[in-house]
Amino acid sequence: MIRVAIVEDDREARESLRACLGWIAEKDRQQFRVSEFPSGTAFLGNYEPDYDLVFMDIEMPGMNGMETARALRKMDASVLLIFVTNMAQYAIAGYEVDGERIKEIQAVNAQRREAIANGMSLEEAMSRFPSVLKK
Repeated sequence: MIRVAIVEDDREARESLRACLGWIAEKDRQQFRVSEFPSGTAFLGNYEPDYDLVFMDIEMPGMNGMETARALRKMDASVLLIFVTNMAQYAIAGYEVDGERIKEIQAVNAQRREAIANGMSLEEAMSRFPSVLKK
């Protein structure tokens, strides 16, 4: 079972991510345990390093996603962190937070950066997710 956290202030965006995970679960016969958090503060409040994957919105009220990700990395350097944003100026900056992890999956991230820069859809990004997780 893959343990997933969705940190997103927009309820509809959380539902959309959950639906994408449901699609992957059905397609790849994968099981997910999903926890949702409406803010970075709520996510970090009682954080325990037991997640395999975190989807992080960047633009949130209060503590934004970049601040939350930096605090997360101090508590958990190994969790896979995927930024979810429609703000192009943040898309590339999100890779700075992952430090050494970026070097491990450099080829995949290069493809993602190119795809994000060219406006890759959420569905397409999600279709690439399982191959990254299996590495």
